[in-house]
This record gives sequence, C-alpha cells and structure tokens, in this order.
Amino acid sequence: MKMTLDKTMEYLNKHSCSIVVSRNDEILYTSNARGIAPIYELYTTAPELLKDSLVADKVIGRGAAMFLVEAGVAGIYGKLMSRQALQVIPDTLEVGFDTLCDFIKNRDQTGRCPVETLSLETQSVDTLEKAVAKFLDTIGQGV
Repeated sequence: MKMTLDKTMEYLNKHSCSIVVSRNDEILYTSNARGIAPIYELYTTAPELLKDSLVADKVIGRGAAMFLVEAGVAGIYGKLMSRQALQVIPDTLEVGFDTLCDFIKNRDQTGRCPVETLSLETQSVDTLEKAVAKFLDTIGQGV
C-alpha cells in the first residue's frame, strides 16, 4: 500500500504520535516527543529519512517547515500549522493541515513559540539550526 499524505496523517492520529515520517509503502519514523526536537534530530542526524518523504506532525511552525523543506520532503501535514510555515513551503510540495493559525503559541499559551520566534529572525536554515541547538540545550533537550 503506497503511503499518501492522507494515510500518513491518519497513522499520526490513529497511533497518537507527535510525528510520522513515511515514504512509498512504509513508515520510516515515529515519535511521541514534543516540540521541534524530533524534526531537528532527524534533520541533523538522519536527513536521508526526510528526503522525498511525507511528514505528518501535530504542530508545524515556520522553523519546522524550514527544516523539512531544506531536507527535501515531498509533503507536509500539520494538525496545527502557522501562516508563517505555509509561507516558506513551496507550491511544489503537497501540504495539508487541520487548523491554520497566525502563529504557534508557546507551551503555556502566553506568547509565541520560541522556535517560531527564532525562525522569524532568519532566512537561513544554517543559522536557525545553530539557534535551535542552543535553545534545545538550554531546555535540556539537546541531541
């Protein structure tokens, strides 16, 4: 059975994952980790899993979208997706979302997600990668 973005999304919902990565007829990766950590980890340690794959995630902000686009994914689905994320995803990629929001909120819902903020400060994925590495280290989630 060939995986589609819809089937990848269904897997995400059915198995209560935070992220699912699929290609062709198989699930390549799943995680229940929160935030940017799973996408960042894949981008920095196993980019071959992202190349030409379909990614379904609970939340796709601008930072996540930048990493996924740079890694060469074929499609991106977010249960929640920010308008800034949508702006960095090329029209050539398959995109889906359940809810489109102005920005991703931080965990306590008091402001903008730190990674979304970091991503707005740069157009460079390399700069973003360094900033996210520093952020993950400060919150104790470094890879």
